[in-house]
Amino acid sequence: MNPLFEQMKDLLLKTGSAHGVYEEAELHGVYDQDWHLWYAGWALQHGLNDLLQARFDVDTLARLLLEINEAHRQFSHGESWEEFTARWLVEKYQGQ
Repeated sequence: MNPLFEQMKDLLLKTGSAHGVYEEAELHGVYDQDWHLWYAGWALQHGLNDLLQARFDVDTLARLLLEINEAHRQFSHGESWEEFTARWLVEKYQGQ
C-alpha cells in the first residue's frame, strides 16, 4: 500500500474523531451542517498540505471535500469515506 495514502487516511480518521468530539461538546450532538469547513481547517492545521506538498486554503479544501463527499456517495462501492477521500486526494494532488 502507498505510505502517503495510509498517512492521509490516518489524518482523515483523526479529523473525523476530533470532529465527533467537537459536535458533541460544542454543538451538543447536533449535526454540523458546515462539517466540511471544520474538517478543512483541522486537517490543514494538522499537516494535510505538508503530506500532499500542496497549498490549499480552508475554503478551497472545504469545497473540494464537499465534491469528494458527493463522489463518495455515488461511486464508493462500500469503501469508507476516509479511504475514498485519501485515495482521491493522493491520486490528484500528490507532489503537485
